[in-house]
Amino acid sequence: MTIHRPPNQSSEVDEGMFFFMNGPVQNKKALIAGDFDIPVVDWDELSVNGSRDSFSSSLLKLTVNLHLFQNFALPTRIEEAQTANCVDLVLSMNPIDANELRSIAPLGKSEHAILLWEYEVNSKQTKNTEVRLNYWHGKFPAMEDSQEGYEGRYASRPSAEKSTTASRHTW
Repeated sequence: MTIHRPPNQSSEVDEGMFFFMNGPVQNKKALIAGDFDIPVVDWDELSVNGSRDSFSSSLLKLTVNLHLFQNFALPTRIEEAQTANCVDLVLSMNPIDANELRSIAPLGKSEHAILLWEYEVNSKQTKNTEVRLNYWHGKFPAMEDSQEGYEGRYASRPSAEKSTTASRHTW
């Protein structure tokens, strides 16, 4: 999941972002990266230089509660005459090897370093054994031919094609 959080974003939008961050984490498949714009968090000490009700505090609590690792400790935003800050985060379920994390110079006029990392994703394919009939591609003439001899019982019923067309419009 990639996130860009602009400064002064509303708390309602922040709550929605926290909700969506929970999804991949609950499935144990989380890699969340982006510009969270929170320079006041000390990720080494897991502390916030600011209000307990701030977005920074809420994100730190969420990160700790979800057992996420903040993998990038280097400053990622560098402006002249300002302190360099780590505002771009790479959060994951497991720590990424520090040898696989790098930053390079910003592109163009951007103040943000470019973050590079390698991350191995393992997936397990499962075979779907559930049988699902595809009525939309039915062989209707063959179905009607197989009903020959039953005209008396089913004379009042519509053809297979008409029945399927009617059910298609019902869905």
